[in-house]
This record gives sequence, C-alpha cells and structure tokens, in this order.
Amino acid sequence: MKFYPHHIGDYRGGTAHLSNEEDICYRRLLDRYYDTELPLENSPRLLARQCRVTQSAVENVLADFFILTDDRWHNARADAEIVLWYGKSAKAKAKADARWGKTADARAAMKEQCRSNAAALLAQCTDDAARCYEDATQYPIPNTQEVNLNPLVDADAPTPVDKSPKIPNCPHQKLIDIFHAEATSLPRVMTLNEARKVALARLWKQVLATEQDKTTERGLEYFEGYFNFVEQSDFLTGRAKNGKDWSANFDWIIKAPNFVKIIEGTYHRK
Repeated sequence: MKFYPHHIGDYRGGTAHLSNEEDICYRRLLDRYYDTELPLENSPRLLARQCRVTQSAVENVLADFFILTDDRWHNARADAEIVLWYGKSAKAKAKADARWGKTADARAAMKEQCRSNAAALLAQCTDDAARCYEDATQYPIPNTQEVNLNPLVDADAPTPVDKSPKIPNCPHQKLIDIFHAEATSLPRVMTLNEARKVALARLWKQVLATEQDKTTERGLEYFEGYFNFVEQSDFLTGRAKNGKDWSANFDWIIKAPNFVKIIEGTYHRK
C-alpha cells in the first residue's frame, strides 16, 4: 500500500508510554506491515535489523501492539485497513473458483486460447509496462482525511476510496500451479517463501493495475499467457545454448525489470 491512514490523536494516546526508540520502531514496523501487506515475521532479531533499532525495543512494541498467530505478528488495525482497501471481491472469487472447477476439456480449450492470445497480451501490455515499472508495485489510494468517518454519524456513507476499483489479493499458489503447467522447461518452485510471495504480489498488482477487468479470473488468465510466452523462448528455457548453460527461473521472470523485457519480446528474437 502506498498510503495508510494515520490518526494523530489515536496514535498519540496509544503510544504515550513508549520511549523515543520504541516510537520509531512502531512506526517502522507499521510501514513494513503496510508496504508488504503481510503480518510481520516472528523474528525480533530480523525485525530489529530491518528497523535499525534494538531487539528489546522490537520485543516491547510487539508485545504491546501485535498478536502472534500462526507464527506471524498481526496488528488488528493494520489487518482491517488492508482488508478495507484490498479485500477480495466475493464475486471475483466465485468466478475464479468456478473457472478452476471446469471440465478437463474446457480447461484444455482455455489453455489453447491463452496460447493463441500470447502475442496479443504482449502488444496490450507493452505501452503500459514502462510506466508500471516506475510505480507499479503500489496502488495509489486517495487521502480521505476530509471525509467524515465517524461511525455514529453515518457508518455506511461511501467515500472516494469505496468508489475506486479494488485489486483482489494475489492467489500465490494458483499462480505457482499455472507456472508449473505452462513453463515446463523451467525449474519447479519447491518453496513459496516470503520473498517470493512479496515479489509475486507486486507483479500481480502491476498487471491488474493496467487491466480494465480487475478480477482474479482476469489475472489468472493473463499469467497463464505470460508463463506460456516464457516457455516459447529458446533463450529463457535454455534450449538455445549459445555456449552457455543457463535458463531463467521463477524468481527471475517475476522481477519487474525482467518482466518488462520479456513482454517486449527481448528474449524471443531470433
């Protein structure tokens, strides 16, 4: 998230007991939480290095403002804000689930259609790719500071944010499954770690930010075509040796700079 609300009075009242270092630590932990849109790692030592504070400051702040669940530190307010801005669309989820429940013949036909559309996807994304690379990993949220958010006044009142299109959460495992099905020449993904989750989520947002249909189904279709397009490259798959024993891997093709080069056809030229 590029923006998250900071209510000065609430924050000041809830953090008056913190030392200067703990106050800085709390703000930096929140920045990381909203930036990655993920609960914090259960490693105070790592978090202390990332926030450039002492480990004891991290431990005190975690104990005061976070809850350890499933080996991740959750902040209830941050979770609520992330769900508000980037909550999954129930309609999009239902459509995506229905798509994955189709018959094998229908899925095969859809896969063939995605292959034929690979070139179209390339042309469609090229113009937007450079702009997306600059700020694509962030989805701008307008500042709603002047909107009356008092639930006692009107809890259902729409805000500018409510009217803006929302990008559904990244379906990490489904994208990995599509990668294995389409990019068969590349090494398989054996571990879905946090670094890969973050990189994949950023690319997911980058792609859907340029799409008119910002649904899970559309995103899955796009990546199916993208991974198939990668498979068509002799260079990326290592089929074109050229004296070198190299091929791309999952981490390499989901990096933003490499993604731009791939969809522009840099590695498909004879």
